[in-house]
Amino acid sequence: MPARAVDLGTGSGIIAVTLALEAPAWSVGAVDVSAEALAVAAAMPTRWAPASISAWAAGSAAGRGRAFRADRVQPPYIERGDHHLVEGDLRFEPRGALTDEADGLSCLREIAAGAPARLADGGWLMVEHGYDQGEAVRACSPTPACLKWKPLSIWRHWTASPSGGRRFERCPGLADSGRPCCWPH
Repeated sequence: MPARAVDLGTGSGIIAVTLALEAPAWSVGAVDVSAEALAVAAAMPTRWAPASISAWAAGSAAGRGRAFRADRVQPPYIERGDHHLVEGDLRFEPRGALTDEADGLSCLREIAAGAPARLADGGWLMVEHGYDQGEAVRACSPTPACLKWKPLSIWRHWTASPSGGRRFERCPGLADSGRPCCWPH
């Protein structure tokens, strides 16, 4: 049986597609509560949508009870009232995809609480969060005693290089395509 991954809060679906391209032997599910977001994801050119993407599903309950090797999560994590919501490109994004209209952590708390039952032994819970939310996100994670996987660690997926460009770290275990990726070691 292939390893399974799920992209919760898939939005346009580009992360699910990228994961499926980087790990073609994996079965990838893409989930979003927004039917509009899933319509955007489904409209991607077929050449970018690999066959290993098993489902484009609406609702947060999709995939419950499965043993996933990886959960990739992009919940609405911006705190209500954060100035970033009204500046720059974020002004044009659907507000519900950006904020929970509270502290920015309510979706993450729900996802983290269900992670031990959803993840396979050794599984990864990869969470996108705000630049200043590291410790708050760590506090959301279940206690290591209840897990069969490593406790949450905070890491930056990219840094500026001396040349001014982006530098990505390569990840072991995924397809060795020579392309950069941003998964933890």
